Amino acid sequence: MRRRGRRRTLPAAWLLLAASARAESDLALPYPDPLGTFRGVIHDAGGRAIGENVVQNLLRESGRVYLRSEASVEGEPGNLLEAELEPIPGRDQMLRPVWQRTRMLATDGAEFLDLHVDHGAQRATCARKGEPPREIALGEGERIANVAMNLALKPLAAGALEAVHFQMVLCEGWKEIVDVEARAEGARDGGPVEMRLRFDVGGRVVSALFAPFLPDIRIWMRPQAPNEWLAHRLPLYPRGPTIEIVREGVDPAPYLPPR
Repeated sequence: MRRRGRRRTLPAAWLLLAASARAESDLALPYPDPLGTFRGVIHDAGGRAIGENVVQNLLRESGRVYLRSEASVEGEPGNLLEAELEPIPGRDQMLRPVWQRTRMLATDGAEFLDLHVDHGAQRATCARKGEPPREIALGEGERIANVAMNLALKPLAAGALEAVHFQMVLCEGWKEIVDVEARAEGARDGGPVEMRLRFDVGGRVVSALFAPFLPDIRIWMRPQAPNEWLAHRLPLYPRGPTIEIVREGVDPAPYLPPR
């Protein structure tokens, strides 16, 4: 009887260990460099400064890294991004996300969506005022990088990779989790590296059909270590006006869309 009891409990223990092992992100990210606080200036498509973006990369006493980015457009609250990352055991100087949160303007630009990604629980929650929260299962092997995207792009900016692949959770739209590929655009000549995101919403043909309706997101970084972020071009909110966020002290002109 005692031996049968051991056989019953052993599989349960292994199941618990397996569940614990799976409840982690597969995303491996470099540390932010440098740590600290810096600012970006938000410009409209015509180049007019309309707000600021404050970014913090902080090392906690626990060894975890906290990321925060808050935008304010013409004095009004804007998007807020936060994440906490932990060191990956056995992988020197590499991090994985523990949780990520995005508070962003919704499609109409008047209300906010609140997205919280809990990698340990393998669950994302989308909340919007007046609507019940919607939960999204992340699944095994997820590589969600909504907030940690800049860190994921550093190896691409450095020229160490030809492409970077990750995932993003979309609270709006018919597909909740999309695969994303980023590649460097144009020749590398020592100047800023331009990277563009391409979204896979269901195969090559479907993605090509939906491409005109997907956001055009471009990121610029320095090719020299530590591959500092320089600028973003993206919609202010889904299907909203295009804005540029340019690092403070950097000339915005090269990053504005053609007129």
